[in-house]
Amino acid sequence: MTKKILGISTIRSDYDLMSGLYQKLHQTPSVEFKLIVAGTHLSKTYGHSIDLIRADGIEILASYETLLDSDSNRSQLKSASILFQNMIDCVASYQPDLLIYAGDREDIILTSIVGHYLGIPTVHFFGGDHGEDGHVDHLIRHATSKLSTAHVVSTQQHKERLIALGEESKRIFPLGSVALDKFVQHQALSLEECQRRIGVELQTQKFGLVIFHPIPEEQAHAHHYLENIIQTLRKHQLEAFVSYPNTDPGNKQLISVLQKYEKTPGVHIYKNLERELFVSLYKHAQLIIGNSSSGLLEAASIPIPAVNV
Repeated sequence: MTKKILGISTIRSDYDLMSGLYQKLHQTPSVEFKLIVAGTHLSKTYGHSIDLIRADGIEILASYETLLDSDSNRSQLKSASILFQNMIDCVASYQPDLLIYAGDREDIILTSIVGHYLGIPTVHFFGGDHGEDGHVDHLIRHATSKLSTAHVVSTQQHKERLIALGEESKRIFPLGSVALDKFVQHQALSLEECQRRIGVELQTQKFGLVIFHPIPEEQAHAHHYLENIIQTLRKHQLEAFVSYPNTDPGNKQLISVLQKYEKTPGVHIYKNLERELFVSLYKHAQLIIGNSSSGLLEAASIPIPAVNV
């Protein structure tokens, strides 16, 4: 009997984490796997990454334009509320056997609530992780875990943290990071092929990969940090490949810095890259720099140095 599994993705980062699993589910004859897609995936500003999902062959059950083009905590909540309203009837109508989701953003806690109230079992990926900086993402992650049926976690420590939160051991599965399987198995394109596909020409053949996102307590200074990163790389004869930030409040100032440098020699800015191309670029980099958790997982799996700013 075919089982219906429904995932949700609202930003390129959560899709990258889960895309390998999504493809395996898509290829499994006994599973009907579909995605609800919203948020930055449908935004031209952030690269319209729904095109990459379609290119992977993943079936999309529904897509919703939910992202308000603003730069505030209120707009973040309003965007999430648009998804919430649309998702309820969609999930209720489709009646999946299982809902799966990953991470620590506002959209996934809403999905866990939908599953809980509609009586649909749920699996939360990447629960149990924690930081001591007080960022709301950590609170969302733990709250989502409390609302989820089962958990796939990256480490034994994460499992122990969920048990400390009151979750049953038998419902927690420490399987490592599902994001790393595809990353480690991937065969990198040549640097020449990467340049051809992206449409750039490196002058030095050496570069740093910059991934820098807004953090609430650093909003007043984050754009200076990003500019310093770019300038420091250039000072040390390293070119910079810089990704657009996510949609958290404070991102507009970071985007303004990127627009300032978009025609600067040695600075290459992108909104989205197909997974094969991004991972290839990652593996050719001399270092990753910024504030992405990728510096802890993917960078260590190559390995390349990671500089946290």
